[in-house]
Amino acid sequence: MKTLFRKLSLVALMAVVIVLLPFGQSSTKNMTNTVENAVLNCYFNQTNITAPAAIWIGLFTAAPSDTGGGTEVSAGDYTRVNITGAFPTASGTGTLSNDVEIAFAEAVNSWGVVSHIGIFTAQTSGTLLWWGALSEAKTISVGSTFKILVGDLDIEVD
Repeated sequence: MKTLFRKLSLVALMAVVIVLLPFGQSSTKNMTNTVENAVLNCYFNQTNITAPAAIWIGLFTAAPSDTGGGTEVSAGDYTRVNITGAFPTASGTGTLSNDVEIAFAEAVNSWGVVSHIGIFTAQTSGTLLWWGALSEAKTISVGSTFKILVGDLDIEVD
């Protein structure tokens, strides 16, 4: 079984999250308009932001955008992974890193070439909250397992 590991950093500048890819390859804005508007309305129009009951991470073969879209993996054996509680409580530094391994089920079918991740409010459908490019696209073939190791998904608010 092949195991694929990815390093992905998400950097938030109040209403903007930036993906910093290893070795300075590129950066991409990746907080959706839905989240940006919620943050702006919270601070400037005194509206409440309701946290989702759970958050889920999904894999994409074509990039989503700030308005959604993209092509999420659609193989019959693929399912998003619940990442609720995968991060410690934020304090002092403005940075969160996953403190548990995030692992998708072993692929029984080919999932194609995965190039992006997305964070959603539900296991199926739901609202896309954040998205980001992987530093390197990876082919998920039969027997492969896509994993994000402890500390490899960093979220920083600056």
